Amino acid sequence: YVSMIAQGNLQTIVDSGFEPTKNSTQPVVKPGVANDFIATINGVKGAVVGSIKNAVPGAVTNVFYALPEGAQVSFNQDTMIITVGEKSIHINAVTQKKTEIYGLPNQAAYNVGLFSLNSAGIGAPSPTQQVITQ
Repeated sequence: YVSMIAQGNLQTIVDSGFEPTKNSTQPVVKPGVANDFIATINGVKGAVVGSIKNAVPGAVTNVFYALPEGAQVSFNQDTMIITVGEKSIHINAVTQKKTEIYGLPNQAAYNVGLFSLNSAGIGAPSPTQQVITQ
């Protein structure tokens, strides 16, 4: 269980009712890729469905996204970058309480905010705060 399911994560082991037997943990590796991802429609206007049949190895959350024609998504380390025309949106999904977003233009104003999620869904977003990059 410790290696396959909890992947050495102490909190996961404790939350599952197990007693951890050592003080050191193994570093968690990034999840694999969803090889069976399917996007389709469900008959409701303005809706799409994204699904996978099998869990992604090492994943605890799946993020599905829908991009309009002409929009592109790219990744820079742990930052997801959505670009539409000349504008880009930078998104970091982290398990820590702090993150740093790199690759932003100099002297640019950004409205920065966050929302959290768990197994019950997405929580309310924080009010955004404007920051001007150096």
